[in-house]
Amino acid sequence: MKKNINPPPLLATAVPQPLSSNTFDKPLSLVLEQNEPNPFRGETTIRFYVPQPERIILRLLSVDRKQVGILYQGEIGAGWHSIDWRAEMTDGSPVKAGRYLYRLEGAGFVAIRTLQINE
Repeated sequence: MKKNINPPPLLATAVPQPLSSNTFDKPLSLVLEQNEPNPFRGETTIRFYVPQPERIILRLLSVDRKQVGILYQGEIGAGWHSIDWRAEMTDGSPVKAGRYLYRLEGAGFVAIRTLQINE
């Protein structure tokens, strides 16, 4: 019997924005920074670094590591990038207040950080 599997919801509709960097600020692997502000109400910014163009996925997970949604999935250029996220689903419904994990995956690398959404 075949199960119907629904794809996870997309949480961000914005494309990651490249950030300027200097030659001393170029790590050799993916880097995921702590979101700012944290905790937050409304909007937060997640910064990350990709050393070369590659396919990445940035997921939002519950604290028990169940996927809530995807913040970004796709090809991205080398360098520092940021995503501004408004703690809502693509349909505009809010993500519930609480503690979550966000996970960056790409080229065999995984990094996880926590974030807190306040009411």
